[in-house]
Amino acid sequence: MLDSTVTAEVQDMLDSLNAALEEGDVRRASDLFATDSYWRDLVAVSWNLKTVEGPPGVAEMLTRQLAHTRPGNFQLQSGELPAEDGGVITAWITFETAAGRGCGLLRLKDDRIWTLLTALTELKGFEENRGTRRPIGAEHGAKKNRASWKEKREAEAAELGYDKQPYTVIIGGGQGGIALGARLRQLGVPTIVLDKHNRPGDQWRNRYKSLCLHDPVWYDHLPYIKFPDNWPVFTPKDKVGDWLEMYTKVMELNYWTRSEVQQASYDEDTGSWTVTVNRDGETLTLRPTQLVLATGMSGKPNLPDFPGMETFKGEVQHSSQHDGPDAWTGKKVVVVGSNNSAHDICAALWEADADVTMVQRSSTHIVRSETLMDIGLGGLYSEEAVANGVTTEKADMIFASLPYRIMHEFQIPLYDQMRERDADFYAGLEKAGFDLDWGDDGSGLFMKYLRRGSGYYIDVGASQLIIDGKIKLKAGQVEEITETGVKLDDGTVIAESVAIMRYLEAEHPEPPLFGTTAREIAEIEMWCRRVEMILMPAIAAVWVHTHPFTAALPGRNAEWGESNRPRFAEGVRFFDGSLEGREYLAGSAFSAADILLLTTVDFAKFIGLEMPSECANLLRWHERVSARPSASA
Repeated sequence: MLDSTVTAEVQDMLDSLNAALEEGDVRRASDLFATDSYWRDLVAVSWNLKTVEGPPGVAEMLTRQLAHTRPGNFQLQSGELPAEDGGVITAWITFETAAGRGCGLLRLKDDRIWTLLTALTELKGFEENRGTRRPIGAEHGAKKNRASWKEKREAEAAELGYDKQPYTVIIGGGQGGIALGARLRQLGVPTIVLDKHNRPGDQWRNRYKSLCLHDPVWYDHLPYIKFPDNWPVFTPKDKVGDWLEMYTKVMELNYWTRSEVQQASYDEDTGSWTVTVNRDGETLTLRPTQLVLATGMSGKPNLPDFPGMETFKGEVQHSSQHDGPDAWTGKKVVVVGSNNSAHDICAALWEADADVTMVQRSSTHIVRSETLMDIGLGGLYSEEAVANGVTTEKADMIFASLPYRIMHEFQIPLYDQMRERDADFYAGLEKAGFDLDWGDDGSGLFMKYLRRGSGYYIDVGASQLIIDGKIKLKAGQVEEITETGVKLDDGTVIAESVAIMRYLEAEHPEPPLFGTTAREIAEIEMWCRRVEMILMPAIAAVWVHTHPFTAALPGRNAEWGESNRPRFAEGVRFFDGSLEGREYLAGSAFSAADILLLTTVDFAKFIGLEMPSECANLLRWHERVSARPSASA
């Protein structure tokens, strides 16, 4: 269809809509919508975030709101030509209401409105001081006792919340609270943002050190100030924190750090709130008209209450408390969960030479970051999209224009492409025993996010570690926490044998199993880690995936189990070579490393993994340590 014809069709529809709305003819306006149609309104007409369906839904909304908001003057957006693809015409539009101005996106199908997005962008009489209306800044001419910008800003900050009450108080100073605070600042609304941390951005700085944003920079711009062109595609968390801190200063926000709300109540008679705040030890009362909760998408950390947690002799952390892997080098760690944070933490722990096991309690959607960028986001949020004229603002509007009712229809074909493109990757995960899913209807990540807010991982490297067995994987529900490990509902106990030995040594320090000098301690610790990381993963894979005793376990993969027999043999040969000319594993004295190796190879023998006859050093060592009285106990 020619551009001129498409443009004329859209203009005819807009003219018809304007005429019906101007005359207050609700039925004529609603009849312009297809039977299966959707009007998504962001504050403009409904004064809410609302989606209505079909002519009856449109009629109901207009009946309620037409006289109050008076939408009209729908026009094609200047400089934007409608486009037709597959029988659907898409057009960028502008419009007005009694209160403000807005923009939106219109889709026509079969000469009717299929989808309509209307979003209010500014209020009449409260236009922001930007662009041609930006403030002058300097006061030209001479004036005695003139206050500088700095002095005015300091006076405002000292007054607001003390001598002058804010109109709005925002509880929570992360990116959401900061962005809203900036918008209200531009509108001239006296606002205070409250946050409990020491500095803006600490919400990110205080997370585990390997954390980076999993979505790309074009997806993450804040209002008014976009990230510069040299900003990394995936932003490290401390860089995010510094940007947020800079943003609060540049946008001149009244941002109160080390401030926590103790209580809040609303007075129906006065139409205001009473908010008691502890500001760095000072108790204050604020009386705003509007109170906004910007306390985070996920709210407070949800730490499951597993039976026996109070008895565990190690440390139990929620992911929000975990600051990085450094303290866990050489230790065994169990991470309960299999979403974004769990994968990130497991990968970082492996990099720091921890022995890490992931417990997957339910199926998880996995999508590779590169594939998501290419297929899932590339058309909207990428450098290519920007080059094609799809700014972040436009991308947000396009995404917002798709009602949740039909969004999955647009997502399913994309995730079908991803599944096909990365088939070998997903086969590797399934072979490792990972329980995959693609959402309730195969629609993938975005619908998973909208429906659950969790249940997915954007893969930036951890999945390959699971495929390779470097991050151990166990599926099941946590039944209880024991003193030394995690017991799953299939009876499996993920325990810390070294922790048990350390407990015994603390109770009975002689003879020392973990050495006395710094060198002895380090060497014994090293050999313990080598046993755990070289031998144990292969033995565990053979046990879980091939042995008759574990036949009832879900997710068994015999091929994966058998493939670990050569890994075991390779590990045994390593220890055989290491024992050349040694009486014991860590030197001349019996130690915890010998206990750990003995119990490991004995369990291997129990499940059918014999030490090769050519490993003479290992066999002599085994005979020697097995003859000790403690071994026969």
